Amino acid sequence: MLWLDERGFMARCAATLVVLVALSGCYRSAMGDDDDGASVEDGTAWLPPTAPAPLTPALDGAAGSLWAPTRLGSLRPELRWTAGPDDGLGPWSYDVQIDDSCETSNFADCGFPSPEASGSGIRETRWTPTIDLPVDTTPPVGRRYFWRIRGCRAEECTLWSLPRLLSVGRVPFDVNGDGYSDLAIGAMGLSIEALAEGGVLLFFGGPTGLAPTPDVVLVNPDHQESALFGSSVSAAGDVNADGFCDLIVGALGQNRGAENEGNAFLYLGSVDGPHSAPDVVLDNPENFEGGSFGISVAVVGDVDSDGYADIVIGTSPGGGLPTGHQESAFEYLGGAEGIRSTPDLVIRSPDWPAEMGDFGFGVAGAGDVNGDGYADVVIGASWAGSDGFWPGKAHVYYGGSGGLRSSPDVTLEDPDPGNGFQFGDSIALGDVDGDGYADVVVGARVQDEPSLHVGSVFVFAGGKSGVARTPRGRIDNPLTYLFGDDVAAGDLDRDGDDEVVVGGADVVFVYDGSPDGIVSDSSTTLDDPTPTLACGTHWTFGFVGDVNADGFTDLAMGYLDPSGTSYEPHSVCVYLGRSGEVDPVPAIVL
Repeated sequence: MLWLDERGFMARCAATLVVLVALSGCYRSAMGDDDDGASVEDGTAWLPPTAPAPLTPALDGAAGSLWAPTRLGSLRPELRWTAGPDDGLGPWSYDVQIDDSCETSNFADCGFPSPEASGSGIRETRWTPTIDLPVDTTPPVGRRYFWRIRGCRAEECTLWSLPRLLSVGRVPFDVNGDGYSDLAIGAMGLSIEALAEGGVLLFFGGPTGLAPTPDVVLVNPDHQESALFGSSVSAAGDVNADGFCDLIVGALGQNRGAENEGNAFLYLGSVDGPHSAPDVVLDNPENFEGGSFGISVAVVGDVDSDGYADIVIGTSPGGGLPTGHQESAFEYLGGAEGIRSTPDLVIRSPDWPAEMGDFGFGVAGAGDVNGDGYADVVIGASWAGSDGFWPGKAHVYYGGSGGLRSSPDVTLEDPDPGNGFQFGDSIALGDVDGDGYADVVVGARVQDEPSLHVGSVFVFAGGKSGVARTPRGRIDNPLTYLFGDDVAAGDLDRDGDDEVVVGGADVVFVYDGSPDGIVSDSSTTLDDPTPTLACGTHWTFGFVGDVNADGFTDLAMGYLDPSGTSYEPHSVCVYLGRSGEVDPVPAIVL
């Protein structure tokens, strides 16, 4: 392969060495070539242009339901990638291939033997197939595809990029594989055979949305009193790559050797939904009293890019730590058989032992902040600090070939730490500016500027070099207090820029994303539309995929018994996504 460098000299990599040295470079010289990698004349290493990197859809991104309106093109997903270097050597064009014949177990080595769609000579950094990609119409509907990209100039092309996974005709949160997102609601105060043993209410999506009564009720498998099964719930990925979304449930008060140590339970999806009994029981790996393992659970995407979704589970020993223990979070890697019952990695608080910062209380994932093809994870430590003052932190861990590392790659801190604390109490990942890199949204609910405990939210931009340490955007409380108690990010209006949803004490606000970042001076207010709906206080919320397959992401929000005497959900309101601003009146009330 020949490349002309910027001085007009010809550099050559032997074909047999291209794969081995594509990242480490060849040597160049006005005197000639050196195929064995020895230094020549000036000994200067020259790197041939590397392949463009896939950007969107996100890692194993769901392109949309096959039942969505044809005009929205869910079977013709738009692909985006990074541009070739602007080095003055001429314009780039791009070739792209999409293939469904790669095996998940070794897709990185796939040669794309029979692409269903391809394009060549593309001048832009985006492309859409001209045909509907074939998908399955019986559960699990849709199909997993793989796509790759290369850049070309003159008669030469780069190597192909590593393949990126793409789910066509599918939506997230679809545990029964019918093409409609489902809604799982934690009811940790539910009492069936034991007081506050907990449960999870699962509502299947459909053409009209969600039915008023749950289709499945998962109960605590041990029926333990005060186990609080359902204290956390996550259903955003497929840990065994069988086409069904899987469900992870935390029970922070569960006892299995130590009181209130906490457990978590994995339920694999199927055509009938999850089984009544968990497929995997995850005991607190450190089995200490009050560990609250499972206070946060998250299917965080594919952190090792092997084609299987992975899980991170946090602890929050609010009563203090026994001697010899640390605040921790635990990584479980997916695989063809699901996950193992023991963690693949223990992530210790980087602030320990100097600080006890509630590390692991919140975990967020399923986004790629640096565009390297590996999902990244954010773990909050909202009480991290010293000298009796706890401004809080959010630690960012980049994914890699072996999964997450045990120490953070970036630590985000409150840019105004003298005016409040609990930065990191709520965290979310989303692409607010639509550039293909996930951004980090961090709530600081007791920020004291401009007045006591009003709260603020900060947005830290992702990019090729990772997440920025200085916030690109800040949203200050427009109305109430404890603003930033909860945050979420998702694209309600299908414009390519994620909205940011922020909860306060009594009101929830929706802020638009834009190419310039968050639009902080304008928002839609979602409050209690009528006293009879009781949907307005003590919110918890999240994006739930597309429950009615209309092509738009939806938002579900709920809160606890308004009397404050029960942990049972009082009501859940679902706001359907649409073009333009979200309707402040919920379309569905459960």
